[in-house]
Amino acid sequence: MKTPVVHRRRGIALVITLIMLSVVTITAVAFLAVSRRERGAVNASGEQIDARFATDAALNKVQVEIASRILANGNVNAFPFMVSTNYINPRFDSSLPSYADSGVYNLLTNVNYLKNPGQNLGFNLGTLADRRLYRRMLGNLFYEARPPVFIQTNRDASLPPEFRFYLDLNRNGRYDSNGLVRVADFNGRTNGQPVEFKVGDPEWIGVLEYPDAPHSGTNRFVARYAYVVVPSGRTLDLSTAFNGAKNQDNLGSGYLRNQGVGAWELNLAGFLTDLNTNVWPTVASSDYVYSTTAGSQNIGMAFDDAGKFLSYRRTPQNQTTQVAPGTATDLFNLESVGSGAATTTRFQNDRIDYYSDGPVISTYADVINPTRVVTSDNPGRSWSGGDVVNGLSDINDAFAVEPANADKSRGTLPQKMTGQTAATSTRSTYDNYTFYRLLAQAGTDTSDARIESFVDPFGFPQRRVRMHLNYRPQDQNGSSASAASVAGFRDWTPISWVTNAADRLLTSEFTNGLARGTFTGLPIQGRVNLRDNSGRTYFTNYLYTAQVHRLLQLAANIYDYATNRTDRTGYPYLPTVFQPSLYRTGKGTVADPFAIRLGTFNEVTNSSA
Repeated sequence: MKTPVVHRRRGIALVITLIMLSVVTITAVAFLAVSRRERGAVNASGEQIDARFATDAALNKVQVEIASRILANGNVNAFPFMVSTNYINPRFDSSLPSYADSGVYNLLTNVNYLKNPGQNLGFNLGTLADRRLYRRMLGNLFYEARPPVFIQTNRDASLPPEFRFYLDLNRNGRYDSNGLVRVADFNGRTNGQPVEFKVGDPEWIGVLEYPDAPHSGTNRFVARYAYVVVPSGRTLDLSTAFNGAKNQDNLGSGYLRNQGVGAWELNLAGFLTDLNTNVWPTVASSDYVYSTTAGSQNIGMAFDDAGKFLSYRRTPQNQTTQVAPGTATDLFNLESVGSGAATTTRFQNDRIDYYSDGPVISTYADVINPTRVVTSDNPGRSWSGGDVVNGLSDINDAFAVEPANADKSRGTLPQKMTGQTAATSTRSTYDNYTFYRLLAQAGTDTSDARIESFVDPFGFPQRRVRMHLNYRPQDQNGSSASAASVAGFRDWTPISWVTNAADRLLTSEFTNGLARGTFTGLPIQGRVNLRDNSGRTYFTNYLYTAQVHRLLQLAANIYDYATNRTDRTGYPYLPTVFQPSLYRTGKGTVADPFAIRLGTFNEVTNSSA
């Protein structure tokens, strides 16, 4: 008996329906997966944008802090080492209402995270009355606010969450306050001790969703930031200080300082000793022994720890063997110097101990002796001024410098840097702020000394090679590392030096009226047609003033003092004489008046010129 056609059709319809349901299910699952992925991507992108905005807020805050100090003191170097701090009113009055309750703007300054600042009494959030007072204070958070972030740490779980309002940069597990601090001794006694201004842990500053309004239930903190400002121009660079100049005989500490011609001659051991005398003492005769004798090592914990910094810089990541710096010949790629003189001859006869390996200048006769020869400078040997393979890029890298043979009884190097050893006290102000004294005086980000940034007289930011006192760079007006190269030790000519140096001195002294980026064209006398940054024309009168003459004379004096000229015989050399070359511009009209301008200089080399 045959199956009815209608039953077969029903079976086919059921199969088709199941297939369609499967396709719809797969499509729905795929759609949900794609939607979840896209939502995750959008969330990640939003978080990155928030983080970037928070970073911009921190950067702008830092710039404002630096600029305000510079403007207040009239000195571009007036800003010190500083960290982010919250606004706190020491005259906080818990009886006053909040800004949200009263609308009185003056109450926005009534902020303190202690219920009674004079007695250092905090809010007891376990009581209803104190919770209300604390909530009232939170309504005034507007100026450099401390976001209320409470976290459960890994300590006793029965304790309340911790108010994590600071960045524990020195890793000591406690808050080191900022501002005026009562100085405490080794046993924590403050009687008779003075009050000192201290810089401690950076404090988190909250970023409100609506920055123009105080914190509230509808205006939450969306981010927080903390910052540290370290003036790199006033700090010792841990990536360049100290050397092993005497280490040709594999000494334990072969540091040596002679003429101080390079950053590698800075004594990191001496810095550590002065940083904390409890950690690096000088009581015993063997605590700090610096020897200037070749073949004799330096002794003491400070030299050992400074040597570990040097070893860290010379040891590649995940390796244990040090890599010695390259030679001076490799660094400068020198074959010959000047008119065929050998590199070795130049290194050994310029009266400069580049290798800092002696003989040490110890008498006045050594200083003034013009024929002194440093014969030990061999540019074919490893040079302390050469590049290292593992420089410290961040101050936190210092915590990775762990001495293999550390004196465990006095703590490892990270403990020493933060004042947390058996010889120190957690009650001592001097010991607690060890790391922040280190951070204020030492860093890792010294700028490239070969390149300088500046703003030209027309307001355009520029970069260029710095003036090298002894040798002429590859391209004095360039801005790259190769342009700053002094390979070949090319001598400055009198004209090339004085024109470049005078241009820099004049453009630094005067803000307008100079030809942009060139020495040629300095107005000497007459009415000069100038244009401002908007293209508008204005007229001014410039004269060859006494200040202009002093700067030009200064450029000539620097050349005569630091010259390495090899085309003259006899010592001392006679002063170089420069003759100015002038020219006239303009048509003598109101729109284009006559002006006398300085063109260049010519060196006078004979009495008939």
